[in-house]
Amino acid sequence: MPYRRKKGSDTWHWCKNCSNWPTTPGTYEEQYTKPTTGELDNECKAKEQAGTCQK
Repeated sequence: MPYRRKKGSDTWHWCKNCSNWPTTPGTYEEQYTKPTTGELDNECKAKEQAGTCQK
């Protein structure tokens, strides 16, 4: 599962249906392991808990 954050941001996203999911190539960082630094996005957390996160 990819985690993405916009360049210069500390907030990581992992739900592709998050309103802040970065999509523009070259404007975000991506990694496939859970980030150990930065913040995890609250909207993604809520979608994960509700079972509506599209990964």
